[in-house]
Amino acid sequence: MTGTVDDVAPYLRPGVGGGRPAPDRSGTRIKILDAFAHGTPVVSTTLGAEGLDVAHGRELLLADEPEAFAAACVRVAGDRDLQESLAGRGLELVRRRYQWLDIERQVQALALGTRALASVGADR
Repeated sequence: MTGTVDDVAPYLRPGVGGGRPAPDRSGTRIKILDAFAHGTPVVSTTLGAEGLDVAHGRELLLADEPEAFAAACVRVAGDRDLQESLAGRGLELVRRRYQWLDIERQVQALALGTRALASVGADR
């Protein structure tokens, strides 16, 4: 899927699978969290999932080489139990750890911490 869509939900139907190859360090991991929130199993590169509280085989499958990535996608597509397991754990993670209010609190804490550090440096 490329380009802009009005609603990602039709593209993230449970069982369809989500892939997140990330050839560079740009972008956010929102696409993975969107897929999790929609109950969609995910295959990603390690870099694509960097910074998220995930583990290979628990919430998603990680594969860094093109052949391994393709194999992981085929594996998920052909294994209903794996689809359900990854999708269920991904959804649970989003509900437990990545709600907007939780993220907002974390950002505020970081901002306050940064301001506190900046004010300490200003005293010198």
